[in-house]
Amino acid sequence: MNRIAVVATIALIAVAGGLGYVIGTGNGGSELTSAQVTQVEALLDGRASTADGAASSATALSDDQRFEVEKLVGELVLAAAPPGGGGGADRLSEGQVGEVEGLIRSHLLANPEIITDAINELQARQERQEQLAQVEAIAAHADVIFTSDRHVVIGNPEGDVTLVEFFDYNCHFCRRALDDIQAMIDSDPDLRVVLKEFPVLGEASVEAAQVSVAVSKTDPDKFREFHFALLAEHGTVDRNRALAVAEEMGIDTTAVNALVDTDEVREAINEVYEIAGNLNLTGTPTFVTRDEVVVGAVGLEALQTRIAQIRSN
Repeated sequence: MNRIAVVATIALIAVAGGLGYVIGTGNGGSELTSAQVTQVEALLDGRASTADGAASSATALSDDQRFEVEKLVGELVLAAAPPGGGGGADRLSEGQVGEVEGLIRSHLLANPEIITDAINELQARQERQEQLAQVEAIAAHADVIFTSDRHVVIGNPEGDVTLVEFFDYNCHFCRRALDDIQAMIDSDPDLRVVLKEFPVLGEASVEAAQVSVAVSKTDPDKFREFHFALLAEHGTVDRNRALAVAEEMGIDTTAVNALVDTDEVREAINEVYEIAGNLNLTGTPTFVTRDEVVVGAVGLEALQTRIAQIRSN
């Protein structure tokens, strides 16, 4: 269970058990009527705010009382409470509040699956909010994401669809996605792929990224081959290993070494860190299109489906 689920569960348990009320704790005339109890139960079940026949009853909950009930129910009521209310003279009495809290507790104990439903709904809402924020961030930073001259483009530079990959040379899942990227480029002549060095797995990854950026500047014609070769490595890739791969390919490692520790290389990598922060990216591989952020090695078919959807739009 993740942090969101734990927090939600604790909150619901606090509502369910921590209040310590049971049905019948009201004082005489302040107890809920049967029509009001029916309304509370309907709210707990996520049904309409008034049960059949309750709305016409003189003892039905007022808007202010229903607002208070919905506040007590909290995340159990998935529809938002109506604006206003909660401040009039028609509020629930102390005894009625106790009854409502008792109903909540009893209902949760009888229907514990509600807790799972509430947690799932909360997570789904938060994911939708995060996705919307990422799409807005993509639009706000589109130039640096898709057209920065600090990062390498492979595939067709004039392609009709751009796929941006944030990767780390020591990322196992990036290595798994390597075949997918190669297959997409080979089979799709109109695909443009932007590579973003995003070293998140320690100092060795930073060193490998620095060498990679330097190679892209000193020998751009060999960069694609170098990039694929470095991702195909099985052990840890650091500066020495990256330079060894470059040397095996006939790349001028003297020129690469002269560039590795320069501001030009550092700024290229720092730009990616800044983009990742704006998009709230934390891991690799992550793929970005103009419409969404796709996290993880999702597979060739999933990536191709997304590309096809972009073209169809």
